[in-house]
Amino acid sequence: MTFGSSGYRTDFGLLKSMLNRYHAGNCPSCRQGRLFLFRNLATEDIYAHCEECEWGYITPGDIEAKSAFLTLLDDDDAEYAAIEEISRSVWANYTVIALDDLGFGPALPASS
Repeated sequence: MTFGSSGYRTDFGLLKSMLNRYHAGNCPSCRQGRLFLFRNLATEDIYAHCEECEWGYITPGDIEAKSAFLTLLDDDDAEYAAIEEISRSVWANYTVIALDDLGFGPALPASS
């Protein structure tokens, strides 16, 4: 843990892990958004969530079948899924792409 120029404590390991986001390609519904992997905090399910049209897919098979649910109708909270959670889910064998905090390139490696 170190102190930033503002004097606030910064845990760079925690910050690095928070900035990693993973997506499973482009949305088959709108063809514009990326399908970011989220974890439903109530059910612990990992699902793909389109950043543009808000459609969600519970499994990789749902993407291929275009069997989606509207995430806006789900009252449960969700957060970006961590790679450890993804690796223990139905998404473990699906190709996922890591992004940095700005969404423009590869994420920082999980370990320094």
